[in-house]
Amino acid sequence: MENELVDATGLYAHAKVIRKNAAWLFIGQIVGRLFRTIIIIYSARILLKESWGAFNYALSIATFLTVLSDIGISAFLIREANKNPERKREYISTSLFIKVALLIVLAVSFIFLAGSLFRNSDLKALLPIVVFIFVFDSLRDFGLAIARLQEKMENEGINNILTNFFIFGFGFLFLYLNSAPFSIGLAYAAGTGLGLISIAIAVRDDIKEILKHFNRKLIGYIISSAWPFSLVGLMGIIMLNTDVFLIGSILSLKEVALYSAPQKLIQLLYMIPTLISTAFFPAFSKYVKDEHKFRRIFEAGLSVIFMIAIPIAFGSIILAGPIISLIYGEGFSDSTTTFIILSATILIFSPAILIGSAIFAHDRPRVYMTYALIGIIGNLVLDVILIPIFGIEGSAAATLITQVVINTYAIYQFKKIMVFEIFGKIRKFLAASAVMIVAALVLEYSGVNVAANIAASGLVYFGILVLLKEKAINLLLGKSLS
Repeated sequence: MENELVDATGLYAHAKVIRKNAAWLFIGQIVGRLFRTIIIIYSARILLKESWGAFNYALSIATFLTVLSDIGISAFLIREANKNPERKREYISTSLFIKVALLIVLAVSFIFLAGSLFRNSDLKALLPIVVFIFVFDSLRDFGLAIARLQEKMENEGINNILTNFFIFGFGFLFLYLNSAPFSIGLAYAAGTGLGLISIAIAVRDDIKEILKHFNRKLIGYIISSAWPFSLVGLMGIIMLNTDVFLIGSILSLKEVALYSAPQKLIQLLYMIPTLISTAFFPAFSKYVKDEHKFRRIFEAGLSVIFMIAIPIAFGSIILAGPIISLIYGEGFSDSTTTFIILSATILIFSPAILIGSAIFAHDRPRVYMTYALIGIIGNLVLDVILIPIFGIEGSAAATLITQVVINTYAIYQFKKIMVFEIFGKIRKFLAASAVMIVAALVLEYSGVNVAANIAASGLVYFGILVLLKEKAINLLLGKSLS
C-alpha cells in the first residue's frame, strides 16, 4: 500500500508538495541567510558601533516601508488565486498595479520627509539607499508571491540564495573599498535589485501581457480584502523595528547596535517557523472548506513547528553568552540578557505564525485586525514605558509581553473556528529538551566549543525523539504520521 503522509483521505500527494516546498524554502533561506549573516557580522566587527547602529536603523526603515507597501496583497493573491485559478492573471495584474501605485506614493513621501527627520550624518547618507532597497525588495516579494501561489517554491529558494549571495559579494567588495555604513547599504540595494531581475525572469510567463489582464473593478475588492491582513505583517515589523526606532531616539545609536545584534539572530531563528507556515499556507487555502483535512494538515504543521522551536528556544537561552561572544565578539557581551529575553519569544511566535496563516485562510478579518492592533499599540506603549527604565532589556521585555498577550488571544479565537490540540503534542518535545539542556550544560562546563555543543545537543534531542517514536519526525522523513 502506498505510504500515506497525513491520513487515508487523499492528502498524500499534496503532503509531498508541502515537503518539497518546505525543503526548497529551507534550502533557500538557510543558504541565503548564511550569506547575509556573514556579511552582517563582518560589518558589525569592522564598523564603529554607532555606524553599525545607523545602518541597522536605516535597514529597519526600509523593512518597514516594504511591509507597508504590501498591504496584505501577497497573502491575498495566494489565497484568492488558489480558490479561483481561472482568474489568476486578473488577480496578478491588478495586484501589481496597486503595488506599483503604493510604491510611488511611499517613495515620494519618504524622499520629502526624510531629510528633515534625521540628523545623524551616517544615517542621512543612507537615506537615498533606503528608497532603492525597499522598492526593489517590495517588487521582488511580489514575484515570490507568484511563485508561492504556483506552489513552485524552488523559484523562491533559488532567488533567496542568489539575492543574498549578491549582497554578500557586494558587501565585502564595497566594505573593502570603503569601511562605512553607506557601503553595506549600497550592497543591499545592488543585491535586492539583481534579486528582483532574477525572480522576474522566473515568473515571466505569469506577467506577460500584464496590462491585458488588468481589471479596475477588482481594485476595491483587493484592497478591502487584503488590508486587514496587512496589519498582522505590519504588527510584526512594528514589534521588531519600533524597538529600534525608540532605542535610537531615547537612548543612542550605540544601544541600537547592542539591541540589533541579538535581534538579527532572533529574526534568523524566526525564519524556521515562518518557512514552515509559508509551505503549509497554500494547502490551508485549498482545504479550508474541508474541516477534517484542514485540521490534519494544521496539526501536522503545528507538531513540526513545536518540534523545532522548543529546543531552539531553550538552547538559545542557556547558551546565550557563548553564542553572542562567538558571533559578534566580546564587545557585544552587553547584548546577552537581551538575547535571552528575545529567545523566549521563539516559543510564542512559532506556533502563532501558523495559527495566523490558518485564521487568514478562513478569512476572518476582524480576528487578525484585533490581533494586530493589540500588538501594535501594546508593544509601542510598553516600549515607551520600559526603555527609559530598563534600556534595551526593557524593549526586549516589551516584545515578549506583547507576544504572550496577542498570541493567547489568537489561540482563543482560532479555537472558536476549529477545535485543535496544542499542549498534548509537546510532552515528548519537552522531555527531549530537558535531556538536551542537561547535555548542553555539561558540555559548556566541560569547556566544549559552543558550536560543537549546539551540534551535539541537537543530536541528543532528536535521538531522544526517535527513541520516543515521535510521529512528527515521520513528516520530515516522508513517512506516515498515523
